[in-house]
Amino acid sequence: MVRITRYPHRIRAAVVSALVLAAVTLAASGLPAAAATSDGQDAAPARGAIHGYVFDGERYRTIDFPGATRTEAWDITNSGDVIGYYANADGRLHGFRLDKRGRYTKFDDPAGDLENDLTGGNDRGVTVGSLLRYDPTMGEAHGYLRSARGKFTTLDVPGALTTLAWRINNRGQVVGIYSDVDRQVPLRFLRGYIYEDGRFIRVDAPGVSNTTLNDINDRGQSIGQAFVPADPKNSHYTFLRERDGTFTRLPDVPGAVQTIHIGLNNRGQTAATAAFLSADGTFVTLRAFRYDDGEPTRIAVPGAVSTFATAINDRGHIVGYYTDPAAGGAAGGAMGLDPLGTMDPMLP
Repeated sequence: MVRITRYPHRIRAAVVSALVLAAVTLAASGLPAAAATSDGQDAAPARGAIHGYVFDGERYRTIDFPGATRTEAWDITNSGDVIGYYANADGRLHGFRLDKRGRYTKFDDPAGDLENDLTGGNDRGVTVGSLLRYDPTMGEAHGYLRSARGKFTTLDVPGALTTLAWRINNRGQVVGIYSDVDRQVPLRFLRGYIYEDGRFIRVDAPGVSNTTLNDINDRGQSIGQAFVPADPKNSHYTFLRERDGTFTRLPDVPGAVQTIHIGLNNRGQTAATAAFLSADGTFVTLRAFRYDDGEPTRIAVPGAVSTFATAINDRGHIVGYYTDPAAGGAAGGAMGLDPLGTMDPMLP
């Protein structure tokens, strides 16, 4: 996903980088060894450092797109369809939707040129995501909406140089982020937006220069992050925004150096990820939580090094991704027990 690379505070820079980046075989879960895809693929999943998962309140189920080296689950519908993206050996991103029967549908850029960062979907079969070309100076990022019948609509905030689309609710409202400062991808300077009935509503949280919108429910409530890059330690907070524009700060997990609420359902529950610093100050570990009425419940994939929660549906089912104990290299360095020295190359 998006990495915010202009954080002078090393720890928080690493944490936010982990947020927007996107082998343990669980005893009580896992997809069939051979899962058919809608484009005719039929192959066993290749175990990589990062795997998607679904937690239904009782058991965890691993998600590995067939043949992928990395899989991340980013949304789950009320019917149980999972939306996310995966990478092959070449590192390029491709979107997928996994239905409750275990069947994958693969999504790519219709023009075949840009990477597909698929992050949201609703109960009507509509998905949203971003088509990306990563570049530190002249990148390219366009949000898009894909109808259930396969029609693509590009979402570019007027005047913006780059736009990303994150989530869509059942009313067709889309939330995302954009930058009107430069074309760096991953983005550096962020502002939030809501797309509704063909128009863009810009959203800026009070008291900060950077705002992201992470999710929106059918009531029009949205959650996001607010921060000042020059002072993330004192200014960063996660918020709930009501439809009337009222902002309420969301709670932090006790003991965490940073908490990010990234998924929101119609019951007001959130899926959150918190970062914990090691005792010697050299490692960051990510832990996932479900919040109910301000109270956190730990979500931990058995045997995982770190677990990231990305979305929650109205049944309380959570999706996300985790790192296995053998994680290593560039893929494993994105999250979980990350040496701060390894993260330094992510920073400017």
